[in-house]
Amino acid sequence: MRAVKQSCPKSLVINAAFPDAVNPILYKVGMAPDVGIGNIANLIPATRSAIARLAGCLPAQVCAKLVGHHYFSHSVPRHGLPPQRLDASFNLTYWIDGEERTGELSAEAIFACVAREFSRLGGVDGQYLTAMSAVTVLENLHAEHEVRVHGPGPQGLPGGYPVKVGMGKVLLDLPYGVTREEAIKVNEAGQRLDGIKLIRADGTAVFGEAQMQVMQRELNFDMAEMRVCDAAAWAEELGSKYQAYAQGSQHNNNNHHTGVADHAAANRAFAC
Repeated sequence: MRAVKQSCPKSLVINAAFPDAVNPILYKVGMAPDVGIGNIANLIPATRSAIARLAGCLPAQVCAKLVGHHYFSHSVPRHGLPPQRLDASFNLTYWIDGEERTGELSAEAIFACVAREFSRLGGVDGQYLTAMSAVTVLENLHAEHEVRVHGPGPQGLPGGYPVKVGMGKVLLDLPYGVTREEAIKVNEAGQRLDGIKLIRADGTAVFGEAQMQVMQRELNFDMAEMRVCDAAAWAEELGSKYQAYAQGSQHNNNNHHTGVADHAAANRAFAC
């Protein structure tokens, strides 16, 4: 981002690397990408399909605007509303045939239908969805008219939002009655569930204690907060911790399979 700002400051930058948190962190130091891809955008097709299924109409008749952080967009397609359900962690507005119908179907029912009928695929198959949501942003950035899509980290904001892209601009496209400040609060609530307690004015990320305890227990990695200038060094250390963890897991799996084989051989010998 520093190179972009120095060489081509008017260019648009789309970030695919955890934009819900990376974009607002970089915003604090004057280097924010314009918007991200995936995450909240990935949840929109399933949400529209679930509303259509419950309302007895076609997905094409449904328009939805959803505000929510990566934690929300990751958890819902797999489990429905997250266990730590907070109304403050998402905002959903939807229309059927152009008429607002928000609230006629409960959020629990909609997102339970998402998890049950339209759950997110994992692995390579799931990446096609992210690729398609990325294309909706990329191919319309310089359209001659504004196109309504969803994207994380627009204008350096935390989390995901409905946005309008076109004519070389990225603008918020919040539903009527939802203010920018309210949408930010929704995403900050999701950000805390995702393990980031807060992002300070200088871009320092302060991590949640509960989430860091998991990192400490599983990876022997402890970092209460991270400054932007220290990110590369922390990334190198974390990468080595993950590598050691993966090697240890592989070793344990091999021992387990060897133990099973030995046990089976002993049983065969006993039977003979």
